[in-house]
Amino acid sequence: MLSEKQFLDSFMPHRYLVEILCKQIFEDEDMAKDSVQDIYLKLWQQRDSLDELQNPKAYLLRTARNHCLDELRKSHSYGKKQPVSDEILQIIPAGEKNVEEKLVLKETNEKLMKWIKKLKEPKYSLFVMAHFRHCSNDEIALSLGLSAVNVRVMLSRLRREARKICMD
Repeated sequence: MLSEKQFLDSFMPHRYLVEILCKQIFEDEDMAKDSVQDIYLKLWQQRDSLDELQNPKAYLLRTARNHCLDELRKSHSYGKKQPVSDEILQIIPAGEKNVEEKLVLKETNEKLMKWIKKLKEPKYSLFVMAHFRHCSNDEIALSLGLSAVNVRVMLSRLRREARKICMD
């Protein structure tokens, strides 16, 4: 069993990383702060089994990530949260669009949103964080517990799929 001092020495120096991770996942400061408290409470309650950890920081970040994803799933906003689809239309250069072009853009947008909603984890979070929340690859890697190289490769493949859907 970890003593209070051992617990504080092992986990508290990394609190700022947990806060950053939670803020990136939730995009809501209050929810992130609540989650940080929940995570530390959960770890405190499990301190009997934590004395043999070789890397407390890694365990803490993995626990935080899993907790945040669980909370998102519980709130039903995760996976059902529709990214702001108007952002896709803003990519297209401004100017006069005829009715046919507008209809094609709307249909393409609908296909793309449908495809995004069907993505499984971690692809859904990765795509949304990159293209709707404008997170860097490093931020995405930290949030999802992936390597930056893995994020880059997955994004490349997802973009290829998205282009294919837009061209159909």
